[in-house]
Amino acid sequence: MLEKVTVREVEIVIEPDENPDLSHLGEFSRTPREGAIKQSQRPGMYTYFNPCNPERGQEDYKRMKAYERDEWHMVGVFAKATIEVHTKDGDILQTITSGGLWGIESDSDPDYIEQEVGYEEYCKLIRILDALGIPEEAVPAWEDVDPSKHRE
Repeated sequence: MLEKVTVREVEIVIEPDENPDLSHLGEFSRTPREGAIKQSQRPGMYTYFNPCNPERGQEDYKRMKAYERDEWHMVGVFAKATIEVHTKDGDILQTITSGGLWGIESDSDPDYIEQEVGYEEYCKLIRILDALGIPEEAVPAWEDVDPSKHRE
């Protein structure tokens, strides 16, 4: 299969998580629960912030408000291989991706996002490509993959 498939590029992609789960911080509501923080009562606004952990209520409320002000967001990280498939009818480019890890806070340590999560996703991609008959030797080494150029 190696002579019929060429791995052209492997990337670590970091992109916005469009549907993040912020329930670990809490939720805005019209009904207070234990540890609720009352907000201003402007029309159309929820009256309370109900923290997930009442012991961290103020901290989580501030974090949620910072999210609303777009001071941080959630991202996903996945590995992507572009492969060229050579056939008698011509060549075609295909993209293969790892499943990815989503729900990572954008202001997390860049080394965690790019090196730890990125590397885990790279390893998953290697296993996927191997299952498709593309040996690890045909894939660019981790050292040749630059995650920092693929940020959002």
